[in-house]
Amino acid sequence: MPMLDFVTTRLANNLKLVVTPLPSLRRSAAFLWVRCGAAYEVEDEYGIAHFLEHLCFKGSDRLAPGEFDRHITRLGGSDNAFTSYDYTAYFVELPHEHLAEALGLLAEITLRAQIPERYFEEEKGVVLEEIKMHRDLPLSWLEDQHQQRLLAGTPWAHPILGYEETLKPLTPEEVRSFHRRHYTAPRLTLSIAGPGTPEEVREMAEATFGELELSPHWQPPPSADFSARGDGGVNLFEKPVEATYLLLSTLDPTPPSLSRMVKLGFLTEILAGSFSSRLNQELVEKSQLATEVSLDRSVHPPGTVLTLTLITDRTEKTPRLVERALGVLGEVARDGVREEELERVRQGELASLAFARESAGTMASRVGWWSLLHGLGSLGDLVEMVRSITAQEVSQLAAELLTDRSGWLLTGVYPQREKMPPVELDLSPLHI
Repeated sequence: MPMLDFVTTRLANNLKLVVTPLPSLRRSAAFLWVRCGAAYEVEDEYGIAHFLEHLCFKGSDRLAPGEFDRHITRLGGSDNAFTSYDYTAYFVELPHEHLAEALGLLAEITLRAQIPERYFEEEKGVVLEEIKMHRDLPLSWLEDQHQQRLLAGTPWAHPILGYEETLKPLTPEEVRSFHRRHYTAPRLTLSIAGPGTPEEVREMAEATFGELELSPHWQPPPSADFSARGDGGVNLFEKPVEATYLLLSTLDPTPPSLSRMVKLGFLTEILAGSFSSRLNQELVEKSQLATEVSLDRSVHPPGTVLTLTLITDRTEKTPRLVERALGVLGEVARDGVREEELERVRQGELASLAFARESAGTMASRVGWWSLLHGLGSLGDLVEMVRSITAQEVSQLAAELLTDRSGWLLTGVYPQREKMPPVELDLSPLHI
């Protein structure tokens, strides 16, 4: 079996198991992906998905609070968890000989979580303090303001952490009910990578996760029309920051597919993925209008959010910075990408895929994410897409996404006591 292949099966209770054999390694990693995050919340429970992630670590009938972490540490491993809009993930990484025990512990805290009343208000206080700290950070505040304007009226507009007014009234039973409704068999993917064979790992998973009685309930992912864009425009705020931070976003209204995500990955790397990328060369190196440039993509079931982050210590040059950034994007939309920059990204992507084989955690994370959200059949398919993608395909995608500027949104913060010149955002469509 080629090293990069993975095997997908279903446990007896219908939980999806994805196993990636890495025979040369000594450590294993397991990610439990739950297709439920902040976008699955209703208005009066904003923040409950993230709060539930915290409460899972407060124990079960068999594990006392903190005991899970102590056990994993004793086994020579590490653990963590995170919540996004579309999924929640819990993971462990440790020596392979302790994988079976770790799977039992992971199943216990995630799917047998007790949500104890004794620690409920204490942990709520921790999350409320996290919300306050998040709100007091100017850049976190900026991201929230930008998201709320860009995706207004969709399940992705509110902060993942939620609000004080929605978290404070929550009761233990309401969180337990959310857990029962959403942590169901069709929404769970257990991704494991390490030296074990698929047969060995499946036996471990059946003896731990497979023995749990899981609900067969399936609720479709939340939906929205990403093509129904807002008015866009410019929103700039004076804040206690040391530089000017700008977020410029547009929406790709096409539901993500594996092929489209690979092409989009190439485009974002060509535009802002490295020192030699288009935006870095023009805005940081040549014109020195920016000190830092990045381009991120947030993938959701209805489409993808593309966000260009621009940082400058020359607030007075902000209008020119925005104008030149739009100019570079327009050039790529009109003229396409060059063969040499496509090849540079291709070699980087292939090297990244090969290097990932050296880390069980990286492989368990990547394979689980691609399998959960994009239905990846094999890593061989992904490698072949990376090898065969053409400059014409990426150029066509650039023209599709960067020509129509209706609804583009610019949100920024700039230092107090500095004068911000008027900034215009040309939303007229490009002619190519």
